Amino acid sequence: MTNKKRTLEDYKFDINLVDFILQPHYGFSVAKRSTNRHPRLERKDEKGNVVELYVIQKNSKGHFTYWSPYDNSIKGKTVIDFVQDRHFTKKGEPFNLGMVRGVLDSYIAGDKYIAPMKSNYQVANVDREKDKFLLEIKACKKYTDRTYLHQRGISDKTIDHPMFSRVIKNKPYTDAENNKEYINTAYFMINEDGIGAINIKNRVGGKSFSGCIGERGTALVCSMLPQGAKKIDQLIITESFDDALSHYQMNEDKFSNKVVRYASTSGSLSEGQVELLEKNIQKLSPEEFVIGSDNDLGGEFFRAKLMGNMQINQFLSEQKDFVADNPSFAFVHIDCKRENNIGTIEFVFSNKDYEKGIKNISELKDYSTLFNEKHKDKIIDREPFSFKVDVLDNDKSSAKITFKNNKDNWFLAAEFIHDVKYDRCKFFKRELPILKDFNEDLQASLDKNSNKGFEINV
Repeated sequence: MTNKKRTLEDYKFDINLVDFILQPHYGFSVAKRSTNRHPRLERKDEKGNVVELYVIQKNSKGHFTYWSPYDNSIKGKTVIDFVQDRHFTKKGEPFNLGMVRGVLDSYIAGDKYIAPMKSNYQVANVDREKDKFLLEIKACKKYTDRTYLHQRGISDKTIDHPMFSRVIKNKPYTDAENNKEYINTAYFMINEDGIGAINIKNRVGGKSFSGCIGERGTALVCSMLPQGAKKIDQLIITESFDDALSHYQMNEDKFSNKVVRYASTSGSLSEGQVELLEKNIQKLSPEEFVIGSDNDLGGEFFRAKLMGNMQINQFLSEQKDFVADNPSFAFVHIDCKRENNIGTIEFVFSNKDYEKGIKNISELKDYSTLFNEKHKDKIIDREPFSFKVDVLDNDKSSAKITFKNNKDNWFLAAEFIHDVKYDRCKFFKRELPILKDFNEDLQASLDKNSNKGFEINV
């Protein structure tokens, strides 16, 4: 910009809203699920509760704008609106546009200003990104080249089933280096607004490929429900949709009188996917939630993390008494992490007061002591889960349990979460592949020389 006076439109281009809002005096920080292309900013109160959450994006004019998932009245707002919402005169009136100019000019002239092109946050143009993604969806065609799924033992009967046929597509891809065209298998991933991502799969020259287009972290590959279905018997979660198709093909006879939905994450579990699963449970009221993650360290970690992150006790009729008697444990926030050789489960309680925090931590420690004693023969190297108090104050208390990062310990970690957060309710079922995953089980079952079974219920 030159020294000439900026117009109001200029500010919407010249100020990156992310850097502006992150100024310390506004009290915002980067939220979970935020990326440099799709930033999410949040402000918390003194108790750590999120009171404001904004998604930053560019509109069709290239203006930096923000909207709130919590408030439908906040959408398409600009830096002008943000300043007026937060700056007031001594009489309590919002700044007029002249005063707003003064705030923004001072910011641009100051040493905290970062030009949009130099910012770490290169915010996506929502319309451009959306148009590009719609073209990707349009490129998906009817599933005629079935080579990939046939190679994995998936039958035409399964592919053409109404639960799956509208989810599975072909998507051509041309390699720019050799100009060779590949026909990939594509699974549509849905969110609350429709198709949010596309999971791409193929196997060429003995090498498998899997990738995603769009926002995988806020979408799931889901099987279709019968028209008018408002309640289901089972919600079955798998890591890949190949496993979902395989599981169905091996268990089709058992589902003849049941309404079932499969959901797959197409990779590691994200917070956005947990939220979608919670909404499926609230809306469809399944009798059982079947966790069909892989039979390996990653699969057991997936199970523990999912059960820890979910907040669903309030939706389950069998949990009514437990919620009333033990709300602190029924709604405890649990996060699972693994790094190098250490596995960690972190429990965070919201307390009414300091004494309640002490009680929550004390009860959790007693649970862990009893659990160690009960499972001492199963714990690897006989090393118990280690308990440590992390935070203890008036409104929040937290503790961590650590252990060796291996498959058996993560299995026990999920069992511990099932104990303390869900009182071992019957809603959760673990269905474990015999081999690594259900697709490997399916292929083994199709081998006439194999005597292996393909289902274990735990």
